Amino acid sequence: MSSHALAECYSSLTVLPVSPAVTPGQARRLVERNIVEAAEKVVELGCTEYLNALQRAADRGLESGAVYDVLHVLCAEKASADELRTFNGRDFRRMPPEEPTTLEVL
Repeated sequence: MSSHALAECYSSLTVLPVSPAVTPGQARRLVERNIVEAAEKVVELGCTEYLNALQRAADRGLESGAVYDVLHVLCAEKASADELRTFNGRDFRRMPPEEPTTLEVL
């Protein structure tokens, strides 16, 4: 699990079009209890790794929010994950992880 994914989950939960809405406090608790506590490992990136992500995005001509997907890829590689699973095959095929990590589109 990339540390960046925690913020993405929080962001998504707090804008879900549900009634009643998920409050910021509820979203934080949901992320902690259902993601952080269940994750085998949360992988963080440092400044140099973020700069590498920007370089990787630039090398591929990726713009805007695609850089956030690159962060997930770099975290998977850093953790030497066997695979990076995503429902978002269209975006992740533009920047697949390097071996030994493989991309698994669900």
